[in-house]
Amino acid sequence: MTSCPQCHSEFTKKNHYHMFCSYTCKDQYNKGKTWVGYFKKLLNNNAKERKKLDADMLFKKYTVQGGRCAISGVQLTKIVGQGPITTNASIDRIEAGGKYVESNIRLVCCFINSWRGKITDEELIWWCQQIVEKEDTWILGKSGIIRRSMRNIKALLSRKAAGLLEAVRDIKWRRRE
Repeated sequence: MTSCPQCHSEFTKKNHYHMFCSYTCKDQYNKGKTWVGYFKKLLNNNAKERKKLDADMLFKKYTVQGGRCAISGVQLTKIVGQGPITTNASIDRIEAGGKYVESNIRLVCCFINSWRGKITDEELIWWCQQIVEKEDTWILGKSGIIRRSMRNIKALLSRKAAGLLEAVRDIKWRRRE
């Protein structure tokens, strides 16, 4: 008996090259191995809305963004078969509710995309600032929930918010050109 590298179920190999329990697992595993494969999987999830996009174009965007989330700057991941991963790449429309076209999309972390929803970048920044300005801030750390000094958190998030605000201004400036 052998364990499938995708779903981890036990199966009997038919020959030396037989590595997966099914073609579905093989396809899922291979789609997650390369960025182009991962982007193909993303595009298949909402095929009708995203028909003007292709995996090679998304990979080009990924490269231009340096493999980082366009909003947070966090390194993007492509982990498949393990449920929702907050850092996985997600296609975000710059103009929320707009069309999925190359000029209106960017790659962001799944968490950022779901948190942003249909609000603008400016509204997202406002909400981030409200969190920073809250008097009692609790953060989940390695050893559980800990209280952090507001001075340290404000300094850290102010730098992040300033970078985010600068990125938003840069995006708007590019759209005007």
